[in-house]
Amino acid sequence: MGGFRSILTTYQSTNEDFVRQNKYCIEYCFSKFTIKRSLKPGENGKVTIRVYSNNPNKCLKIQICPEHQTFYVEHFLGNKINQCTNSGILCEHLQE
Repeated sequence: MGGFRSILTTYQSTNEDFVRQNKYCIEYCFSKFTIKRSLKPGENGKVTIRVYSNNPNKCLKIQICPEHQTFYVEHFLGNKINQCTNSGILCEHLQE
């Protein structure tokens, strides 16, 4: 769950679940998934959802651009990555 620089606020609800915020994003962390909303200028509120499995080599990453109503999905299966979008073009806000 990536490092946060200059955390402004941290809320602890359980040992596994928490919400934290800094000037760049708000992140909701739970045992099997995280939801992160970007507050960076130019990213237009991009939302990233990561879903984890019991296998540390497998996970799912979904990025959503609210402005253009597009999404981008990456399936991480060990060394193989499958990618898909809902359109032929990838919104520039979803490129990391």
